Amino acid sequence: MTDSTSSFPENSSNFYSFGARRIGRYLAKHGMPTPDEDAVRKELLDRFEGVDYLAAKRLLEKEDFADWHTVVAGEVDSDLSGFSVQAARTFVDGLAAVLGICDRERIFPSAIDRLPDGIRLRVHDKTFAEIRRMHFEPCQPRHRERVHNALKGIRTRGESERMVARLRSLPGFTSINFHLDQDSRTEPYGFLLVPFPANWATAMMSAMVSLGLPVKRHVAQELVAQLFGASNWQHLVANDGEARVWATPFAVAKSETDTTSWRYYRTVGESVWAFGKTLESWNGKPLLIDSCRSATLSDGLYVATALVESPRDHDREGLPFCTPVDIIDPEYSADCYPLARQAAALLDAGGDPMAALGWSGDFSRNILTANVRLGSTGERTLQLGAWWLRVFGAHQRAYLSLEQFDADGTRMKADSIPLYKTTLRHDAENNILTVLGDYDREDVATIPNVSTEQIEQLRLMVSEPADNPSAPAYWGQGDIRGEWPPLPN
Repeated sequence: MTDSTSSFPENSSNFYSFGARRIGRYLAKHGMPTPDEDAVRKELLDRFEGVDYLAAKRLLEKEDFADWHTVVAGEVDSDLSGFSVQAARTFVDGLAAVLGICDRERIFPSAIDRLPDGIRLRVHDKTFAEIRRMHFEPCQPRHRERVHNALKGIRTRGESERMVARLRSLPGFTSINFHLDQDSRTEPYGFLLVPFPANWATAMMSAMVSLGLPVKRHVAQELVAQLFGASNWQHLVANDGEARVWATPFAVAKSETDTTSWRYYRTVGESVWAFGKTLESWNGKPLLIDSCRSATLSDGLYVATALVESPRDHDREGLPFCTPVDIIDPEYSADCYPLARQAAALLDAGGDPMAALGWSGDFSRNILTANVRLGSTGERTLQLGAWWLRVFGAHQRAYLSLEQFDADGTRMKADSIPLYKTTLRHDAENNILTVLGDYDREDVATIPNVSTEQIEQLRLMVSEPADNPSAPAYWGQGDIRGEWPPLPN
């Protein structure tokens, strides 16, 4: 049996089934009754979440290889703009994510500036994104443990009163008022508010009571180890005292927009302690806490304040809050990792990373290069004046992407439609191509000045569009029709 959580896929729900099976084997081996595996899995689902699995996985790593960086959007509007700050576990993770957005949104930086702790990507004189090393604030382990002890056993739903009472035992929270939404249910339910080993043991004891098999804490600890794939409890908590991020970094700040003021912490316990100290030293208008909640994998305990004089005002600018930092998902930019590693190596060697990224002043060349990384080779890309069309595969389907750009290279329109719902009509007399979607019910694009030669190129491009020929495709009533390869017998 393996001693690590690598025996089941990361970030998957398999750890419930895997853990239930291992728990059953452990109980049987030690001569204890073995509940039904599905019943065990249900109790685990009620009390543990992906954030607990991720924290355990980080805790089990023999060395902490993370080199956390922040990714912050600039003035250029993009998918990054929806986040104040994102966290990347390494510089390469952050750069790959940014490069993926560049490819998908057709944003091609013209320069990369070196910063003392990272880089800035610019589009001419405007900042597109900054990637900087995340500097963690110092914190004493006893402060983290005090927060953990205060919130031990608290679940995410139905325990608002107990949570508030526990928070009031911490510095800074004693005299502040809470103005929280009422829980729809009053009995405790949901996963743990804060993920840490002692809390997991408490939750496991509760789960076993529900199964009619109460156990002592030391047994519950061993069952937690089984849940997360560790050989035993000591193996699971061997690195508990080390300074490392478990599930996600946290921040304490007074401004969502001024991200330079954000202070970063490795765990929720450290951040809640620092947030309390911020409340303690507050000398502005009187505050109350109007949000104290938790969510799933990408989140953690979020605490925010409002002014006593306007408790329903959701404009929190200038008011302190404590928040988990959204983590970048590497899966969204997997194809950009080779390029990100090349650029990072050039940076480390003192070179110009632009040489690796291949961006140039030629917009068409940039589009073609990006399309290859997005899975569309030259045979699957076609320029029709201001329009660019490409065919790509996703979810075992073939899609047609259509993008329209102005003379400056700014994207004005972008659509992706499944080919099996697409109709292409060519008006040869007026050289107009019409693209319809949703079985001819949706007008997607009307493209002028399309020659017969370009239509033939398009016909070839869509004739065998999918990497998976077994995925069925049906065309509308148009004049250009894609033909799929014969299905295998």
